[in-house]
Amino acid sequence: LDVTSVTIAGWAPFFILGVNTTYYARVRASHWAGRATDWAQLGSTVTLASAPLSQALTFTAVNVSSLTFQWQANGNPQGTLYLAEISSFSGLAPLSGSSATVLTQAIFFDLQANTTYYLQVKARNHGGTETTYAGLGSTVTRAAVPQALAYSDVSTGTLKANWTKNSNPEGTLYTVELDDDSQFSSIAFTSVTIGPSWDPPQPGPICRKALFPPSALFISLQ
Repeated sequence: LDVTSVTIAGWAPFFILGVNTTYYARVRASHWAGRATDWAQLGSTVTLASAPLSQALTFTAVNVSSLTFQWQANGNPQGTLYLAEISSFSGLAPLSGSSATVLTQAIFFDLQANTTYYLQVKARNHGGTETTYAGLGSTVTRAAVPQALAYSDVSTGTLKANWTKNSNPEGTLYTVELDDDSQFSSIAFTSVTIGPSWDPPQPGPICRKALFPPSALFISLQ
């Protein structure tokens, strides 16, 4: 037996029980001389689960199209069900994905590159009652590696470097480097761009604002 209570009331409180644990109860009566009746079974119930807590290290893996995050069980026993949710909206609606797991971590796939995702998790006890959500903050998936296209507008002193954005969204920042050494040992030109508008290279070439697709950089060489 976990706990026994003797009372003259029609009820008995019990304290310091396990979290998300099923308990069974029975009761019997005794007359003044101490003779007891048979036991009456009172069925069972489940204590509530604890709301999860955030970990010091929430995100254990962040990639271009997937991420893994974890949380603390906060006293919940093994086998407790957790409902993890992820969204690219700070209000967590609509959801980008959800996961039901008995682990204290969740992995989400098929995410957008270079996108901020917000996370939350709650626990559900064995009886189906859920806790409040625990917010786990946010993170940004990695940008995808651009894909090379052929150079264009190549002349004696100018060229245009081209690439595709791959799966990166609008607003992704691209850094372009140009050198006459394939090992890029002494970067001759650098430019940072997010599309048709881009920053001049450093140091010193003449830079022209190119009205080309977001994946084009035009450099005039001196």
